Amino acid sequence: MTTQWKARLFVVGLVVAPWSLSLTGCNLDELKKANEKVAESNELFDDARTLAKKADALKAEAADADEPARKAGGKKCKAKYDEASEKLDDAAKLVKEASKLRVSKEFGKYLSLKSKQFGKVSEGLGAHAGMCVQLSKEPDQEKLEKLVKEAKAAFAEADDLSDEAEKIRKDNPTQFKD
Repeated sequence: MTTQWKARLFVVGLVVAPWSLSLTGCNLDELKKANEKVAESNELFDDARTLAKKADALKAEAADADEPARKAGGKKCKAKYDEASEKLDDAAKLVKEASKLRVSKEFGKYLSLKSKQFGKVSEGLGAHAGMCVQLSKEPDQEKLEKLVKEAKAAFAEADDLSDEAEKIRKDNPTQFKD
């Protein structure tokens, strides 16, 4: 290689190196934003889990109570499930936003699946809220059975989405931080 070509490659390197670093910086910035959204969504998910546990307890109490207590408990239970569902919807929205940022293809797929999973869990909690509505009035056994099936189906889909997301995470360990 002649000295002239070495000089040209050096000049090209001076031009390309900052350009590639700026692209990497942009990706790192986008990754940082994605991770911040994921962290916020994880907090919302944890809050939703706590609220759902409280709603489960209220539902169990209401189911075994006399009519006035059952109706009051059913309303409280529904409110907790609705609040948990809202938090999950917000978490799903954040994760979906993160998946649209300039992140790796695998991380983007993972985030998209997690967003869908959160949506399905929210759907399942909505069915549980419907069960609470049934407790707050004269229960309709047919409606209760339908709601139970809806909740089971939504949670099963959520589990499938979670398994698919975790497979991506397991197959690409360098793309994820713990």
